[in-house]
Parts: sequence; structure tokens; C-alpha cells
Amino acid sequence: MEALALFDFEATQTDELSFKRGDIIKVLDMRTDQNWYTAERHGEEGLVPKPYIELKDHDWWYGRTSRSEAERILKTEGGDGSFLVRDSEANPGDFSVSVKYGDAVQHYKVLRDGEGKYFLWVMKFPSLNTLIKYHKEQSISKTQHIFLKDFRRKSDQVPPVVQPSISMNPSPKAPVKSMVPPGPVVQPSIRMNPSPKAPVKSTVPPGPVVQPSISMNPSPKAPVKSTPPPAQQEQFCEALYEFQPQNPDEIRLVVGAKIRIINRADANWWEGECNGRRGMFPATYVRELD
Repeated sequence: MEALALFDFEATQTDELSFKRGDIIKVLDMRTDQNWYTAERHGEEGLVPKPYIELKDHDWWYGRTSRSEAERILKTEGGDGSFLVRDSEANPGDFSVSVKYGDAVQHYKVLRDGEGKYFLWVMKFPSLNTLIKYHKEQSISKTQHIFLKDFRRKSDQVPPVVQPSISMNPSPKAPVKSMVPPGPVVQPSIRMNPSPKAPVKSTVPPGPVVQPSISMNPSPKAPVKSTPPPAQQEQFCEALYEFQPQNPDEIRLVVGAKIRIINRADANWWEGECNGRRGMFPATYVRELD
């Protein structure tokens, strides 16, 4: 989320971020403290006092909305391209874009590079706002033509963001931070050879999915999982990357682990058995063994 600086602010602590009136600041986390936001400016991160800035509110911003709630909202009230942006459940401080297409809702994690720029694929943007604007004209999907479209909910309206009142003084006093300091802001690192991003599963059976090439994109498009038919023969594969399960039906992989393939009907998620545990794992994390 972008915010406009209403006053000059000079940091007095090492965890604070200085800025000038009129600066555009990128708010990363609004849950840090009741009086302070975690924000970024010119590649530097720190805390900024809420009364000193004004958020640029958008209908698409839903804040702390869960993945399942986002799907409910978009399926019941949205059309193709209807979308919302929410806080990432798995990675606080990051964002996810949820967009409806057909009978399904697709979820895209917004990534950030070492300079603080936002991206989904190759094109990078200085702010979340500019990323959203771009994908209203260019497809957000690599395999389907999906363009973001604003929509207004018909029910369960989210109350508007109430901005802190600005005092008559030209520069308000910075609020006192809570006694419990916020955790450190961890800048996502960009590795030269990152493991592929695990595909995202959906509760709604999707249409055909084309597996994106790992070499062209360090974070391939999140495909969805359909219900696989029974396996026909026993085969084995080897884990190329470490994988941490996000759901109860998934299994953990470590580099070099040997997995017995039970079911591979879905192009993106296979079912297998490793070290006595049976579950799903992303096909892009393994290679087949002869």
C-alpha cells in the first residue's frame, strides 16, 4: 500500500525511517504496532508513525483477509477478473493477489527483490499500486488471459480505513511505541538458483494448466491441483529441492530423498511415499529415476 507523508519525520531510533513531507512511502505491515507502521522508502525499511502519513485507500485492499474468505467473496460476488489484495497468511509483511476466473479463484504471491521492487513474473514495479495498474491492461496469468477488474461488493462491506486525526500543529508528536518491540523486518533474499515456487492448490477443480518453465522464471505461476485417478505402476523420483508442507495432505522433501510415486495424474502435484509418509508434493521439485 502506498501512503503520502503529511509531515517531515526525523528518525530518533535505529528501527525508524526518516522521510519528508510529500514523500510516497510503501507501507509493508500495518500490524507492527497500534501507532506505527512498518514501511519502506528508497530501499530502506523502518517504522513510521501513523499520524504522519495518509494511506491511499483502494477498493481492492482487503488487509487481513484469509485465503478462504477471499475465495468466498470473489466466488459469490465477483466476475471474471474481479480481484482483491490481502496480507499474506504465510509471510506477514508480504501480499497476495486473489483473482476470480471461471469457477475458480487463483492466488498470486507478490514477490520483492533486493531493491524493494514488487513483481509477479519478470516485470518489476516500484509499488504495489503500479503492479495492480499494469495487470489491469496485461494478463496476470501466463497461461490464460486474465485482466484485473475492480469490483464493489454487494454485501458484507468492509468498513473504510479510518485515518488518525491530524492535530492543528504542523507536525504532530510521534506516538510512543509499545513496550514489546516488533520483530525484525526480514528482506527477502534473491538467490542465484532458487528452488521453484510450490504450486498452489485450489478447492475448485481448474481448467487445463500449462506448467511454466523453471528456467525462464524463478517463481513459476502457481498451478492448481485436481483430484488424481489411481496410479497404474510403481515408479520412483529424487527430490531436487527442499519442500516444507503447507497443508496436512502434503509431505516434506529434503534434497536427495527418494520418493515412491503413487499417483501422477496431475501435471503439477504428485502423490508419493517417502520415509513411511504418504502425501502430495510439487512435481517441479523432483526428477524421475530410471
